[in-house]
Amino acid sequence: MTDAPEIPEGLRPANENPWYILMTLYGEQEGEEIDVELHKKNRRAWNAWVGQALSAEERVAAAKSSQIKVTELEAWDELGEKIKARFFEESNRRNVDTEGMLVFPEPAKPIWMGNTVFSENLVFENMVIASKVNFGSANFMRNARFGFVTFAGVAVFGSAKFEQEAWFHFANFQKAALFGRARFKDFVYFFRARFGGCSGVRCLPSFAYCQFERPTIFSRALFCDGYPDFSGAVLHDKTSFTARMDPTSDEVAQDKDLEGRTFWPQRTKQDPVSARESCATIRHLLTQQGLPEEAHFFFRREMRFASQIGSFWQRLPYRSFGWLSDFGYSIQRPLWWLAGICFLGMAAFWTVFSFPGGPPVLSESDLGTAAALSFSNLFPLFGFGRVFLSEVLASLPRWAQVLSGAQTVLSLPLLFFLGLALRQRFRLR
Repeated sequence: MTDAPEIPEGLRPANENPWYILMTLYGEQEGEEIDVELHKKNRRAWNAWVGQALSAEERVAAAKSSQIKVTELEAWDELGEKIKARFFEESNRRNVDTEGMLVFPEPAKPIWMGNTVFSENLVFENMVIASKVNFGSANFMRNARFGFVTFAGVAVFGSAKFEQEAWFHFANFQKAALFGRARFKDFVYFFRARFGGCSGVRCLPSFAYCQFERPTIFSRALFCDGYPDFSGAVLHDKTSFTARMDPTSDEVAQDKDLEGRTFWPQRTKQDPVSARESCATIRHLLTQQGLPEEAHFFFRREMRFASQIGSFWQRLPYRSFGWLSDFGYSIQRPLWWLAGICFLGMAAFWTVFSFPGGPPVLSESDLGTAAALSFSNLFPLFGFGRVFLSEVLASLPRWAQVLSGAQTVLSLPLLFFLGLALRQRFRLR
């Protein structure tokens, strides 16, 4: 058994907290290695207690989310008296010098673990939390493991300090996940965590002003309702994100829960300014990592949110950028626009050539000349029109000359967007 660290001023030992007693009913994780059998006993006791606050339908959903048998959440009638007796026995044993007796918690009421020091490894894996839980300003001195936890209520970790690794892999945050001003001194794992996705309830995770001193893994995390808030946060350069919308077929084969889901929301009602800043933060990180394709994924989302901010005239340039080129990513869109302008010009010029009574140079021109003239207008830098079609251009009626000039003006940004897309597609990684 390791010596417990000194308790910082203003914080309380975990063993003075009734929910921690219930969480570690059969003993704390005092060694370097996790005692799996001990955790199973603790988990079953906790889940039996929390199952009282869940309906039959909620139990089934929570069991699936936390990857446990639903019978664990239905075991209170069988284990309740034993759990209560054990709780009072443990609370008295761990708090010999503390005045008063801890009150047995009610599962439907909020869980308060704020301002608490967790001196031992905190293993909460595969457990269910039915109500709001508050770890605000808590100090996790050793590893904190929240893998496969179902947070059915609001989860608050604001200003918490994680001295060692923090594991939230496959955790399910169904309501708000508030980590604002938390400090992570070691690796953090949100691999395949899920934020939101419950009907009628939004989960917008907040990591505002957090400090991540080591890499954080957000790979394959599901942000169902909105983009995480990283305003003012300090992220490690090697933080990882999934820069695509859809899971691959192999990922779906490994995890059926991914079927029909996307890693990022197709639409969100969150504040576009905050969402744009979050996408810009992620883009900047991925650019520093030398991942241009991944960075451009978040650049496109950043531009989409920018197109929702301000007046109509402020939004118009961003929306035009998106319509014409998918924000510099699509090769097809500029080509289709160029082709459309080319065919429009060709049809107009062919109409002029076919109109009787025009100048001989026009009446003698055919469909091929109309196509050549329209094409040359799209690529004025090559000078085809000036060299081969100058007489035709000079003989056109005024409206056709205006159309010719408009083709040239419209083609320039489209060619620029096409160049951007080609550069993005073939640039070195």
